[in-house]
Amino acid sequence: MAPGISPEGDAGSWGTGSSTGKTPPPEGVLRELREWGLERVLLLITDGLPGLAEAIVCLKPLARWQRYVMHGVQCSLSQVKPRDRALFAEELNRVSKPRTGPGRWRRWGS
Repeated sequence: MAPGISPEGDAGSWGTGSSTGKTPPPEGVLRELREWGLERVLLLITDGLPGLAEAIVCLKPLARWQRYVMHGVQCSLSQVKPRDRALFAEELNRVSKPRTGPGRWRRWGS
């Protein structure tokens, strides 16, 4: 599934994948989106599908790419002892959100 927003602010989504349930190769995902009518891409936020970052550079070189961090966070949390997960999640949340102002580095002593 590829949700998106048009420059006019209209939401839309494009289905990706085959009827066999197999994940198409990264180039196939981008080509399928183009076939669905998606022409110009400004930003792609994706998971860690192998080869997708390279396919974006080749097929959509003007688009910005960002990796969706939630899967990484979930994987990291699964490696932490259950009793420590809440504290670890709090710290991950604290460092993953952008901060501004003079107090942003106070916790780390900088």
